Amino acid sequence: MLYPASRPPKSQTVDAFVQRMKGLAATSLSTFREAAVGDPIVHVFGNIAVAVAVCEIVENNVEANRGVEMTLLVKSDGAWRIVAQAWDTEGAMRAIPEELLRAGPNGPAPV
Repeated sequence: MLYPASRPPKSQTVDAFVQRMKGLAATSLSTFREAAVGDPIVHVFGNIAVAVAVCEIVENNVEANRGVEMTLLVKSDGAWRIVAQAWDTEGAMRAIPEELLRAGPNGPAPV
């Protein structure tokens, strides 16, 4: 399940997200690039993990913003699978915390 930044939170399937993005690509979103800023912070316990990543998003080659994505993973049959993901966008009233921005080539030390 995916949980976009819009509120109240409303889950959507991957298929619904893809259809929404196709609709935007046909109208108002001509390009979309997303890149990680540093390395994600990953916490693992047994067969479950969470990953936190800061991303920079560029829409239509001009609109740059940053956000944080948090992903829940479960290990099954030896492979990690994403079971849920949520994200939110940085704004004037919501800055990305410094500890997430300090992630270097190998990410910050695990907490």
